[in-house]
Amino acid sequence: MNRRAFLRGAGTAVALPWLEKMAHAGKQPKRLVIFFTGSGTMPEFWKPAGTETDFTVPEMLAPLAPHKQDLVFLTGIDNVAHMKSALGVDHPKGMGTMLTGAELLPGDQKNGPGDKDTFGWPNGHSVDQEVARHIGQGTRFRSLELAVNCFSQTGGSLFNRMIFAGPNQPVPPEDNPRKVFQRLFASVASDAADWERLRAERKSVLDQVAGRYARLVAHVGAEDRRKLEAHLQAVREIERGLDARPSQAAACRRPDEPGDMDFRSNEMYPAAGKLQMDMLAMALACDLSRVISLQWNKATSSIRHTWVDVDEEHHELSHSGDKNQEATEKLTRITTWYAQQYAYLLQKLKSIPEGDGTLLDNTLVLWTGEIAKGNSHSPVDKPYLLGGRAGGALRTGRWLDYGKGGGVYYRGKKQLLSNGGEPVAHNDLLVSVMNAMGVDKQTFGNPLYCSGPLRGLL
Repeated sequence: MNRRAFLRGAGTAVALPWLEKMAHAGKQPKRLVIFFTGSGTMPEFWKPAGTETDFTVPEMLAPLAPHKQDLVFLTGIDNVAHMKSALGVDHPKGMGTMLTGAELLPGDQKNGPGDKDTFGWPNGHSVDQEVARHIGQGTRFRSLELAVNCFSQTGGSLFNRMIFAGPNQPVPPEDNPRKVFQRLFASVASDAADWERLRAERKSVLDQVAGRYARLVAHVGAEDRRKLEAHLQAVREIERGLDARPSQAAACRRPDEPGDMDFRSNEMYPAAGKLQMDMLAMALACDLSRVISLQWNKATSSIRHTWVDVDEEHHELSHSGDKNQEATEKLTRITTWYAQQYAYLLQKLKSIPEGDGTLLDNTLVLWTGEIAKGNSHSPVDKPYLLGGRAGGALRTGRWLDYGKGGGVYYRGKKQLLSNGGEPVAHNDLLVSVMNAMGVDKQTFGNPLYCSGPLRGLL
């Protein structure tokens, strides 16, 4: 299929309507990408050395050195919602609060089969979904949730879910590259007439589904009504996407279709991740979506990074003591490998021209995780990394350290102090992300932990 036919067929390749594109000539849309890796890190080896603008990228993150001027390193930020959440244990607390800034609700989830303590999903939606509500209305997919080997089809828990449409509403990611391709790029009509026929057929099916939901709502209780209304809203979102038109962007290309692979096998982890990143980049280039998350495995990562000579599971290794030099070296190799993947994604976005710059110039790529330090599970002094300029909202090539104020980590009745004083809550980072994407709000998550955007960031 040639490119012209591909762009005409809106089976899946849908994007900003052409008239809207003309109305905003010279102003490119902003995009948000969430890049997640689990099981914590070693914050002491993450921090750069130097000053805000004259610093050295740490050796553990050496693959990012060529992209230094496209990055903002953030250190000294505490996840206060994690500290304050009365329910849950550290890994699920981190997953639930990481992008929501809100504590966990009661529920029936457990840390393990014999655990008596239970917890539920977070009491709020994730920041990507808030951004998608504002910038995702003109695209086929308001947001896309991708993953690499996260067992997304075998049931969800706070160990492998990080995106939330609202309180008690986890959004499952897709970790099968073939399904991602088929959803985004495979079902393409050859001309306008075929597109209209395909759209009419799909709309007819959706009308039937919506009608059945509407009839059911009148005969169920309040809780079931809430669930049905949520499903009905999802149907409306699909219907809205059918009206979107293909991208006219010159950089929009149909990627190669992934072949058959055991995408959840340990050894295919790097290959599956590369496929997901390639399709993520092209989904942005084709304006299929402007908000995409990529989740590498889960909080308690079970991956054995044998390609960097690490045979132990990542989570098991992350519990090693600080004085275990062999474990420290292996954990460093794992983090360096993930830095290579982040760098690959940045370079992929940087290689796609857009306007007077590149796709990366109009994108914000947030690298985050559920805890700061692996062996202590601490949410204090959590390092973050921002890539891209978010359409000029972000001044890059900097390191901002907010750790001088310190924070308090509450774990049971014990208090672990970082440096004392008032913590710099990661809610303020989430507010900054929203502001960078054009969402004018001063709080996100639990407003008690918000003081506005991070000072000096935007």
